[in-house]
Amino acid sequence: MNSVLHFYTFFIRITSNLQSPFLLVVRLFWGFCFFSAGLGKLLDINQVIVFFTTLDIPFPVYSAYLVAITELIGGAFLFIGLLSRVTTIPLITIMIVAYFTAEADAIRLFFADPINFITRTPFTFLLASLFILVFGPGKFSIDYILKKRFLRKKS
Repeated sequence: MNSVLHFYTFFIRITSNLQSPFLLVVRLFWGFCFFSAGLGKLLDINQVIVFFTTLDIPFPVYSAYLVAITELIGGAFLFIGLLSRVTTIPLITIMIVAYFTAEADAIRLFFADPINFITRTPFTFLLASLFILVFGPGKFSIDYILKKRFLRKKS
């Protein structure tokens, strides 16, 4: 029994040490993806405006620019780990709106066809944003450096 407890304790310690590298990979990959998506929207903003118009999104011109700039800046902030948790809030909002507009059938059929829901584009963006919101950016981020610096000055 003691060896099982020892192994379990060792296992928890090792996997806990993987948290920050995992969060770094999530931030780098999805930060880059958000940044690229935002840049792509800005470079072809007229197509985005037309798409938003067909989805009956209010103020399609304003909304297109807002989404593009939010994805661009939010992606950059996630990538470098600056204001990471705060940054995820507008990104999560955008992904939820994307589901309810562009992927409305996936919402309607959620219980009948859950695979359809999770294979849609917003799902992985939403999931990555939720990871960072809940677990933070990890130790390899500007947020972590700032936190250590400010906590040190308070002491």
